[in-house]
Parts: sequence; C-alpha cells; structure tokens
Amino acid sequence: MNRKEKRNNKKNRQMYKEVKNENSEFDSMIKILIGVLIVFFVVYFVYAVASGEFSSKKDEEPVGAEFQDIFILAGTTFKMDKDDYYVMYYDLSDNYSSAMGSLYEGYTKSDSTIKMYLVDLKNKFNHSYILGEEEIVNTNPSNIDELKVMNPTLVRIKDKKVVEFITGRENISDYIFKVVKESKIEE
Repeated sequence: MNRKEKRNNKKNRQMYKEVKNENSEFDSMIKILIGVLIVFFVVYFVYAVASGEFSSKKDEEPVGAEFQDIFILAGTTFKMDKDDYYVMYYDLSDNYSSAMGSLYEGYTKSDSTIKMYLVDLKNKFNHSYILGEEEIVNTNPSNIDELKVMNPTLVRIKDKKVVEFITGRENISDYIFKVVKESKIEE
C-alpha cells in the first residue's frame, strides 16, 4: 500500500467513526425520548388510579346529573362561588349510595334555590377529611383544616361558615324532606 492509499484509509476510518458517533447520539436521543414518554404515562396512570378515574362501577353516579358541576373535592368545601350552599359527603361505593343519590335527586328536583354539591368519600383526594376512629366530630369547623366528616354528612355553608352539620342517613333524609317541604309551602 502506498502513502496515498494509507491516507485515504485513515480518512475513511475517521469518517466512519464520526458517522458512528452521530448514530450513537441519535440513538441516545431516541432512548431519552422514550424514557420521558414512559415516565409521563406512568405518572398519568398513577394519578388516574388515585383519583378514581378507572372506576369499574357505572351505577355509582346519580342519574342525569352534570358531574363537573355537582361533584367537588372536600378540600374546596369553603371555596365555592355561592354564598349559600349544601355539601353532601358520602361514599359512592357503599350499600346506601343509591339512597343518598336519590335524596340528592329529590332535592334538586324540588323548588329549593340553594345549590347542593356532592363529595365522593371514596376518592383518595378526600380521605384526609374522613373522621378517624379516635377523632371527635367538629360540627362547627371554621376552615378546611378543621373539617372531618363521617359517611354520610350534610353541611350547609353560608358566607363561608358552617351553619348546619348533619350526620347519618336518617338525619340527612329527615332534614332534606323538611327543606323540600318548606320550599313547597313558600310557593
């Protein structure tokens, strides 16, 4: 081999190394992109599971309701735009959820002008507001940090303060029937 051929071989080897390095960088970028996408989908999946988005029960929701407008998180109890409203807290997966949903439907079909929101206690974002075994119910919480509810609970908020705090299915049912009856009498 003469000098010219050796130089050409050396140049060819250098070009091969440069192309190989470029391919290696491209492969690294693709791997990083795939890694980022996998992390994104894992985070989304964990969030969806935690928020209850992948619920298998279809009959848990009240019939005919606008879900974005009526379901709220417990943490927003004192932050609603209305001056006077109810918040009903109950577990949509328990045996009495359809009865509580029926109470809600009956209330919303009445002539009462006070808005009612629902909080699903099975939603993991609401678990910190559920009364623990050793805790005592505070029927007059002044802010969200003091709010602890049991399943079910109905709270009336007026001017960002709790004015009614009712617990238990029977008590809530009696209260709602009384409110509906009073709204019919006022007509």
